[in-house]
This record gives sequence, structure tokens and C-alpha cells, in this order.
Amino acid sequence: MLPTELDKPSKSHVLVCVIAPDNSDFAEIWANIGANPLFDNPLILAAKNNELSNLRLVCTSDSNADLTIVESCDALVIVLDGVTGLGSGSISAWTHARDLNTPRHFLATGVVRGRADFDELAAMATRTMEPDLLVRYLPIDADDEDSLAGVFDVLTSEIHQVVTGDIKIKPGDPEHVTLTADRRDDLFDQLAHLGLDDQALENHRAGLPISITKLELAWNHPDAISITPIENGVGLNIFNSWLKTLRPIWIPAITLEELTSDVTHTEKRVGFAIANKLARMWSPQTSAQLQCWNLETSMEIDPKFEDDCVLIADSIVAGMTISAHANDCELVTPTFE
Repeated sequence: MLPTELDKPSKSHVLVCVIAPDNSDFAEIWANIGANPLFDNPLILAAKNNELSNLRLVCTSDSNADLTIVESCDALVIVLDGVTGLGSGSISAWTHARDLNTPRHFLATGVVRGRADFDELAAMATRTMEPDLLVRYLPIDADDEDSLAGVFDVLTSEIHQVVTGDIKIKPGDPEHVTLTADRRDDLFDQLAHLGLDDQALENHRAGLPISITKLELAWNHPDAISITPIENGVGLNIFNSWLKTLRPIWIPAITLEELTSDVTHTEKRVGFAIANKLARMWSPQTSAQLQCWNLETSMEIDPKFEDDCVLIADSIVAGMTISAHANDCELVTPTFE
């Protein structure tokens, strides 16, 4: 274990990469996922939910997907749209994140007014990216068949609806339960193999009933990959619940005055350029002048945007270190096998 500078780490930020199809309406996307824009190029979002104040989302279109950013984030979200479909950039990003065991999630939009419905999007994701995709929440169309009224929880047989801006959960109709019986069996079987202990799995194989509580725990298994229909507040509580499970995983090591720790334990304002113009930052923002540097060069930064988590400036080149003075620390980025 590395020695630390502080007894208690600072609140570490989480950076999530979001990739949507080309020609997506990003204003609609950030409204659907409950976020506010902080900067437009690259598009940086902050969650409106106060419990996610340490989270930032960096968003890009499929054709502009950057694998360097994907591998430098703590999670990946792929937006599947019933109107605009799926591009090769999203598939490449997903494959790369899967190889790194990065937490991943699908969002499904446009499942009512699009050419493809939810089942087709889920099948596309299963076929091209995630063979073991879990489908727990099914969209419920509004009466006008032009939007979502809510989602049906296959696991608990409950309906999540948006009523005057709030999520209301009620028991599902018998019709919903009957129509989704096969899906429930499939989901139970997937969850049983994913997260049940040996005895519970044996009971399941023997045809004995499984506790919903145990299946809920299996649903929260780190390897569980799922898809959420999301639109106009529908599905937002489900997506936020997943976001709350995320923790920093891309954590460089920093050496200061021969003391090595990870960057979440240092009070020094430091960052690393994960792409041209874009750097991840650690420790609270200050008014001090920062430099971006490497072994060959250094220059002062004129930020276009800066907060505790992210820094954007034209002078930043991928791979450079950000700190108050050139060569005043050693930053080693994590590698995953």
C-alpha cells in the first residue's frame, strides 16, 4: 500500500464519458439525464442531483469518440437512440471500456417516436456490445403514444411514473405481470448466475423460489450491465441510482518531495491532460496560476473553464501534467491489464 499525505482523502470526483449518436440533440440529452451544461466544447455537464455534486460528464458524438478519454474516465455511458441508431465509434468505445473493466451503462431514448423501439435497441446492444445485457426496466408509452409515461420494473413488478415532476412507484397491473413473465424468468436466471451465493444458486437450479431481496443485491453486482429507457424524467431515478454507485477508478499516483500517494490524498492542485484542451484535476480550485508541462516544455495556462474536476484550455496537450510549477511533482497515470 502506498503511503498517504493525509489521514482522510478529499472528496474525489468521478468523471463519466457519455457518447451519443451523431446529430443527437445534446440539449435534450442533458435534460433527460438531469444535468446542466458547464462548457460547450468539449461538452461538460454537472448533475443537478446534489448527491452527485462530485460527478462530471464529458459528452461527445459517436464520430468524435476519443478512446483516450474513454480510458481516462471512471465510467462509460452509451446513448442508444431510436431515431439516429448506433455508430461504430460507440461500439469501439464500449469494447475498449469492457476490456478495461470500466463500469458501463446504456441509455435508450427515442423509443416511442423513433424508427426502432426499445426491444430493438436492447437487441442491438446485446448483439454488438454486451451479450449479457440485463433488461430490468421496460418503457410504458403515454396515451398519446408520443412519449413515455413510465417504466415497468420486471424484477419487482412495479411501475415508476412521473407525476407532477416526481417519481411515483405503484404495483404493476396484472396485465403487465402476465405479458412480462418470460422476461422475468430470463432476468431471474441472469441475476442468479451473476450474484447469488452457491446455495441460493443451487436452490434456483432446483426450481425453488428466489428472494427478491437477494436478486436486488445481485442487480448491484459490479459486473451487472443494464439499459435504462429515459425521457422527460422517466428513468432518471434509475440512472441516478447507478451513478451513485460509481467511484473513482482512474487515479494517478503523485510523488511530492519523495512521498508517493494517489492524487485523491493530496492537497496540491494537480491535473493530467486526458486529451488536447481537456485535463482531469484533483484538489480544490484555487486562484493560483497553473502551468501545463512535460519534460520538453512548459507554459502558463489561460483557462476557458475550470472547476475542482475539470480544466479546459487551448494550450493543453494530451499527456501533459498540470500544476503550479513545471517539474514540481511526478504524476504516473494508472494502467490496467
